[in-house]
Amino acid sequence: MNAKQHAIVIGGSIAGMLAARVLSDHFERVTIIDRDALPDSPEPRRGAPQTAHVHVLLRRGLLIMQQLFPQLEAELTQAGALSVNWTRDLVTFTPAGWSPRFDSEYTTRTCSRGLLEQLIRRQVAALKNITTIARCEALEPLVTETRSAFTGLKMHDRDRSENAVVELTADLIVDASGRTSKGLDWIARLGYAAPEETVINAHVGYATRAYRRPANFSADWKSMMVRTRPPFGLCGGLIYPIENNLWMVNLAGAGAERPPTDEASFLDFTRTFIHPALYHAVKDAEPISAMHTYQRT
Repeated sequence: MNAKQHAIVIGGSIAGMLAARVLSDHFERVTIIDRDALPDSPEPRRGAPQTAHVHVLLRRGLLIMQQLFPQLEAELTQAGALSVNWTRDLVTFTPAGWSPRFDSEYTTRTCSRGLLEQLIRRQVAALKNITTIARCEALEPLVTETRSAFTGLKMHDRDRSENAVVELTADLIVDASGRTSKGLDWIARLGYAAPEETVINAHVGYATRAYRRPANFSADWKSMMVRTRPPFGLCGGLIYPIENNLWMVNLAGAGAERPPTDEASFLDFTRTFIHPALYHAVKDAEPISAMHTYQRT
């Protein structure tokens, strides 16, 4: 195989798709594999469990994505993603009071993680030298006789059959599978020492629910954050505007002040904040999703 002929990317979420897009400029072929069925919709999927929570697209991230996919911002606009000037459109309450607001050059887009992933997937699908194989799981690497280099992957391709195991050779493998990565196990099986890990549990938890913004709601802000710091408390929240005139409401806390895990107590938790503004904004909004929680740091 000639150098730079084929690259494989494990994982078809945003990180994997961006990696594949960059590699497409340097390899004749790029193959993305993902163990999920990949829908052409903003719906959450098993391999991206954080989709239901708030994801902030930073300005630099938007600029980089726009370089890779020139039509992306136009498609975000068409899909209803808002334009937010963060120092003007975000109101923040802290123990010191309301933070000052002013215009700045830092304007970006707010949308759901699912919508952003959907639009990027469509852009990737339009590139002729990138192939995406869904419902395909990396099992183990193919290696040289000396076990000094990877030469491809052995994969479980469920689209062929439920028991189909296939091999795919490659010059480069990028592991973008996130928390489920098997990369360190593979390296250890080749006889290399695994890196030392340090795990620190911050005992932080959060909960998110989507709401429909009230039809008669009027305010001079687009996003709201109530923040705190010890000893004033350990909990706070965020209203984050997304497409279709919706809010994602995220509640966070630490230690014994973590958000509840039942929907009935979701709104009540906002009453414990150091300022009632978030509660008053959300109390008349219509919840349109289940509550999604995350308690593991």
